[in-house]
Amino acid sequence: MGQTESKMTNYENDEMEILKKKIDQEGPAAANTYLEESINSWKTVDVKLAVSGCAATGKSTFINTLRGVKRGDADYAEVGFGDTTLQVTAYPHPDNARIVYYDLPGVGTLEVKKENYINDMKICDYDFIFIFFDKVINEDTLWLVSELDKLGKPYCFVRSKLDDDVRNAKRDHMDAELVIPMIRKKIEQSIQKHSELGNARNIFFISCVDSSIGEMSELIAYVESYMNEFKRLAALSSLVVFSEDIINLKYKVLKTRIRKVSVAAAAIGATPVPGLDIALNIALLVKEVVHYINCFGLSPKRMEALKSFDSSKLKCSQIFLPGAQLAVFVTSRLGIYVSIMAAESMLDLFLPFVGSLISGATSAIITYRFLSSVLDDLKHDSIIVYRHIVQHQ
Repeated sequence: MGQTESKMTNYENDEMEILKKKIDQEGPAAANTYLEESINSWKTVDVKLAVSGCAATGKSTFINTLRGVKRGDADYAEVGFGDTTLQVTAYPHPDNARIVYYDLPGVGTLEVKKENYINDMKICDYDFIFIFFDKVINEDTLWLVSELDKLGKPYCFVRSKLDDDVRNAKRDHMDAELVIPMIRKKIEQSIQKHSELGNARNIFFISCVDSSIGEMSELIAYVESYMNEFKRLAALSSLVVFSEDIINLKYKVLKTRIRKVSVAAAAIGATPVPGLDIALNIALLVKEVVHYINCFGLSPKRMEALKSFDSSKLKCSQIFLPGAQLAVFVTSRLGIYVSIMAAESMLDLFLPFVGSLISGATSAIITYRFLSSVLDDLKHDSIIVYRHIVQHQ
């Protein structure tokens, strides 16, 4: 208990000062304004991801998979068996139009000359570039890599369609567990001939059809490491859950938000307006819980689509009941903490200075504990839902 409070009293002093000034100059609602500007800045950032490489290597399927888009949906990236990408095609994420995947033509095609590729494809605009290849990394790809290195643009290699390799291995009575090591060894031998490639650490083997095989989660973690705080949160928040590792990645990023939300709660709790701090803090917590629910893919629409699912297994099962009100869930779960907040809010009437200090610090601790607990439970629930979906696929 003391450990938590120590963390709560020694972090982000500068942010607390900024909040205090805002409260003094603009009133208690300024805390909410701060929250929107600071904590939710990820909603206003643009994330541009480019997918380049050879024809028929699974680029379009990859774009559809990361966006959770299926054939027949709007903005479905057409999957073909040849060079179906003849010009740059943008595919916004259906849940966040600021996150856009760009399907690029392959390097050195008749339609797009190599010497014009960097400018025509606007390579400098992208946050990250995925380079798809088939059995070997060809000369055109080597050229692209050298140009990206000159520009300092982050990229990685992707070898897709691993499910085809596993299926072929089983057909030939081979151990499927040996497929990735075997493919990796062949590609590493090829890479050793090209000093400009350095090493194979940024090569990932994936399947967009079967998420249980391959290195999709490792690929996402690698991309995330090259993004700043807000772009990382935007990308991971909208990413479809297709493995437990992705759930853990989402959890890790969401956990970093809790401290800032706690600072905002402290500022709200420190306001000398009795009762207003409670209302604002409840609204704050509801917004945050909604974000966790959506990020973990537990939206009401998705939960309703689950067939033969027993929601009683979930720790936050009451959230997903028909007609459930999140404000009621938040208030009831806060339990005794809400009464503490109410009592200390009334203290402001008699001891404005001392009362504000106590109320603000308490609000921060309550918020931190509450959100940490709910986030842990929603992570648990997301894993349960994911396993159910996998079992019934």
